[in-house]
Amino acid sequence: MRAQIAARLKVLVETLLIAPLGERPAMMNRVEQFLELSGGNTDEVVTHMQQLASHPDQSRRYFLVGFRDAAVRAVFPAYNDPLKFEQQLLATPNARFEVLRPKPHLS
Repeated sequence: MRAQIAARLKVLVETLLIAPLGERPAMMNRVEQFLELSGGNTDEVVTHMQQLASHPDQSRRYFLVGFRDAAVRAVFPAYNDPLKFEQQLLATPNARFEVLRPKPHLS
């Protein structure tokens, strides 16, 4: 059964990116690269980049799936329940873009 599921996923999925720590590690890496390459007066730029990296949204975990039909879906799981999502972003090959949020529960 697992092999069948894996085979079907390989037919559908082109790329899978998993970011359990969000964008923060990549952002900090860019700050380090900028510092190495610049050599000049970069205090304001580095300070700004560090402020961006420290924003809570930069550590928001997500995964991104690129499908073979060129559609892309990014999923941001809920912090308290990884089986639920806080937000999904969907981009289709015909340049349609959607932001999906869970529907609120009515009591």
